[in-house]
Amino acid sequence: DWANRTLLSNSIYQYPLMGTPDKIAALSIDDTKSIHRRFSNPNLAILVITGKFNTVEVKKKIALHFSDIPTGASPKFRYRPLDLKSKSQLKTEQSEMIERNFIIYGLNAPSKLHMDYAAFQFMIYYLLDKRVGQIRHWLNTTNKLNAIVEYDFSDNIEANRLIIRISSEKKIDIHTTKYVLSKNFGNLQNFFVSKRNNIRLIKTLMEVDYFKRKAGLKSRCEMLAKSEHIYSNLDLSKNVLSKIKRIDVQDILRVCKRYFDVKNMVILYEDKK
Repeated sequence: DWANRTLLSNSIYQYPLMGTPDKIAALSIDDTKSIHRRFSNPNLAILVITGKFNTVEVKKKIALHFSDIPTGASPKFRYRPLDLKSKSQLKTEQSEMIERNFIIYGLNAPSKLHMDYAAFQFMIYYLLDKRVGQIRHWLNTTNKLNAIVEYDFSDNIEANRLIIRISSEKKIDIHTTKYVLSKNFGNLQNFFVSKRNNIRLIKTLMEVDYFKRKAGLKSRCEMLAKSEHIYSNLDLSKNVLSKIKRIDVQDILRVCKRYFDVKNMVILYEDKK
């Protein structure tokens, strides 16, 4: 919640999905009925059917059971890429509630509509994927730390954020983590200029994972439903492979410079007293 409020404060994603305590307490019966009429209607629903069946017969049964349900008005959603915050809007914070040693990095990230989206996904693989993620290598292999690395990417249409959370039992490990990441984030651009084989490897992993998601019947149907229902005519799920293949060194360098710079980060830093 802290990261969302800080990084996405100029978008709808700054608010918790289930609401804030004060907003929930202020809800009335009329508010609830209004929200239900607006969003719980057939215009915002999609039916996915899988398995072996007769398409004609299934369509007849769908019409029999659902055709008499009145359609409601469809809310209009606006999609627009949001600009990054200025340096003055980003800050480093230290919490007073310290229970364990950890450090959290919050980064503004490109929206699904932005030209940098595919290259930013590449960087998530490069830094955080369990198979090739360099942050674990920097911390646990090179520096012999016992750090746990976790991350969360919002993956929204209009605005996104990447959260990297690193925790350890030892206070000194978190101090070392802060130093190591600061140093390596600053050297990201130099690395990709000299080691292009790693680019091919990571792009291959992205392609393999994409095919894995399409291999299962359930996951493939979910992808199609999400594409048609949520993204509609935006075609965000189409040409995924071609976008991956088109990622080049210049795309990666641009993303490194724009998103993995200290100016684009907020940091929550906690250690035991």
